[in-house]
Amino acid sequence: MRFSALFLLLLCCAAPLTQAQGVVSTAAPLQAVLLYNFASYTEWPSLPEEKIKFCVMGSEALLESLNRLKNRTIKGRAMEVNAINSALQAGSCQVVFFGWDAHPRIHEISQVTRSTPVLLVAEENDFDPSDVVISLRLEEGRYSFKINQTGARTRALVLSSNLLKLAAQVN
Repeated sequence: MRFSALFLLLLCCAAPLTQAQGVVSTAAPLQAVLLYNFASYTEWPSLPEEKIKFCVMGSEALLESLNRLKNRTIKGRAMEVNAINSALQAGSCQVVFFGWDAHPRIHEISQVTRSTPVLLVAEENDFDPSDVVISLRLEEGRYSFKINQTGARTRALVLSSNLLKLAAQVN
């Protein structure tokens, strides 16, 4: 299982995206697979017994793509996928993704969940990168990602060395 998840993560980072109309239709499924793999390579201090909760703010397309992966498991737990719109809701999630529309809320939610073991992920933009644990970047038609290791430690998250090796940058 670990080998196949790592292979999928590498494939998503290496698979080129077209820069025209295909980006919208291709980006969300690739982001969903990346989020699934990020969660697979993250250790939480404690996990709910039944499910790992993925929460999405500001991206209907990603929400739909994650729902297509719901039949998979992570660390023997089922996935739960929810749309959220508040910091209070974010605190009950294991993984939170911020779509473009939610970028103005990143700092607020990061502050409210600072001491909570929540893996915050967003597409790179003009927000403070220390507000998220992983920032996705689309460059030259391919996804890469940066990891805020300090932010992960603050949240008591342990990211696999395999994930750290694949990151374009680790701070």
